Amino acid sequence: MSMNKAKYTQSERRRAMIARVYHKDADEDGWKTLHGEHVHFKDGEIDKGNPHLVNALKGKAGKEAKGEEKGLTKSGKSGIIEKSRPAPKFTVPSPKSFQKALSAAKATCPPEKAWRVDSTYSAEDYSECKLFSTEKGSTVAIKPDGDIISVCKCEGDALRGRDLIKYAVENGGTKLDSFSGNHKFYVHNGFEPVSWCEFDEKYAPDGWDKNRDELEPVIFYKYTGKTSQYGTLNDFLSSVPASKDYDTAKEIRNKELEKKEK
Repeated sequence: MSMNKAKYTQSERRRAMIARVYHKDADEDGWKTLHGEHVHFKDGEIDKGNPHLVNALKGKAGKEAKGEEKGLTKSGKSGIIEKSRPAPKFTVPSPKSFQKALSAAKATCPPEKAWRVDSTYSAEDYSECKLFSTEKGSTVAIKPDGDIISVCKCEGDALRGRDLIKYAVENGGTKLDSFSGNHKFYVHNGFEPVSWCEFDEKYAPDGWDKNRDELEPVIFYKYTGKTSQYGTLNDFLSSVPASKDYDTAKEIRNKELEKKEK
C-alpha cells in the first residue's frame, strides 16, 4: 500500500467519524454549522453532496471544536468524542400557563409545520396531565394513561426536540399519535408505529392548508426505545392496513400496549 493511499484511508476514516458525531444533532433535515461551515443534513444524515462539507471536515480534522475533545469513542477507539450537554431544565407550569406557553411556542414554528401541533386542549383538559415547559417556552405534556401530547419546541430554545421526547418518556410517556410528517422524528427517538388512519379533511387542524399541505395519515405509536422494524414510512403504510377511523386506530395501538403489560 502506498503512502498516499494510506493517508487517504486515514482521512476517510476521520471524516466518517466526524459525520457520526454530528449525526447526533440532526433531528431532521436542515442546515447546521460545522466548524464555521454551513452543512446540510438530508434524511437525518450528513449530505455529502454539499459543497461546504470538505472544508468543514478539514477544519474538524485539523482542529478541535468547542464542545468536543479527543478520547475514546463508544466503540473504544481513539477519536473525537462529543462532550455531554447540560441537561435541559424543565419547570411544572399551571394548566393556564402551559396553555399560553404552547400557543406562544407554536406561533414561532413555520406555518407548514405548526399545523401538526395540537393546541385544542383547554386548561381544564390539562388539569390531570403532567405538564412541563422550559425557560425558553418549549412544551410537552403527558396524559394519565401515558399519552404524550402538546410537543412543541419553541424557536430559539437551545434544547433539541429529542430532549422533549426523552423527558416525556422518563416521566411516564409510553405512546403518542402524530401526522406522518413527524414520522421520521419519532422513529428516530424510539417509537414504533402500530396503526394508522387516513387524513380526514372534516377534522383538519387549524392552520392546515389544502393548497400547501398534503393529506398526511395519522400514525399511532408505542414507545419501545428500539429501532423500528419498518425501514421507511412507506414500508409501514404498505405493510399495515389503514384503520377505518381515528378511534379505531387508537384502540388497536392501545390493545397492543396492553398485550405488552400482561
